[in-house]
Amino acid sequence: MIAAFEALLPSFLLIALGFALARTETFAPPMWEGIERLNYYVLFPTILFLTMLWADLSNAPVIPLGGAMVLAILVVAGLMVATRAFWIRTSGGGGPSFSSHFQGAVRWQTSVALAMSSDLYGVEGLAVAAIGVATMIPLLNALCVIALVTNGEGERPSVVQIILEIVRNPLILSVAAGAALNVLGVSLYAPLTTTLDLLGKGALGVGVLCVGAGLSLRSLTPRIDLAAISAVKLLVMPALMIGFAKLFGVSGPALAVVAISSAVPTAANAYVLARRLGGDAPLMSAIITVQTIVAMATLPLVLWLSGAV
Repeated sequence: MIAAFEALLPSFLLIALGFALARTETFAPPMWEGIERLNYYVLFPTILFLTMLWADLSNAPVIPLGGAMVLAILVVAGLMVATRAFWIRTSGGGGPSFSSHFQGAVRWQTSVALAMSSDLYGVEGLAVAAIGVATMIPLLNALCVIALVTNGEGERPSVVQIILEIVRNPLILSVAAGAALNVLGVSLYAPLTTTLDLLGKGALGVGVLCVGAGLSLRSLTPRIDLAAISAVKLLVMPALMIGFAKLFGVSGPALAVVAISSAVPTAANAYVLARRLGGDAPLMSAIITVQTIVAMATLPLVLWLSGAV
């Protein structure tokens, strides 16, 4: 248990540092929006591209890993839809509040998962986490957009717009490009590779700092729905995903990455999506903050109970 906590402690410390920095005049909130965009569109895609380019995909459990992740997400999504009335009743809201609960139950904080996987297992852990990115992000984007479109109060995007939002995701594109070049045996010009490597090295630390900077303690109030949705995301989702992964024969570092990916809090950019598509943005902010704080206790526990560490 202590070993699992210590393995994840660097990421937790960076979250705390990001939170503290964002409360100073030098690093005021408006600055972080630009940093987040730089990380999302440039730094993160670069490190994912190189990771997939260099990864030994022949030994990666792509199908069992992806299958476990997809099944767990679909089960939790189904449970959320089946209990929609509960979430609306306990939050005192309507469809928009349910859409935020839905995002809080199924989405994952990619930057934290990648950083922790890298800290624990280096390039191998990062490669397995990148497979998770390619597997989960398209499905999660589609599910969350549908949840917001059917429950939110904003303008409803067309099917074409939804598809374009998914296929133009920079994280998906970078993973796909790196994997394609890997399979084709293509090597990049050495100075170009070095340039990309230097660019990508800052992605993980910057990404986790941004998570901390985005936390809003003002949104915290004792609420049943916040506790319940945190339990779904941080306990139920890991139990299902780890269970399916073990059933499919996933073990070792790959299982640890599954545990981390399933047990990280919901995505910080879920707030942006809620605001864009008519969800309950203040509730989404509260869910992100609560889950990020609670995950500091539950994530090491999940990793330890998984038996992977």
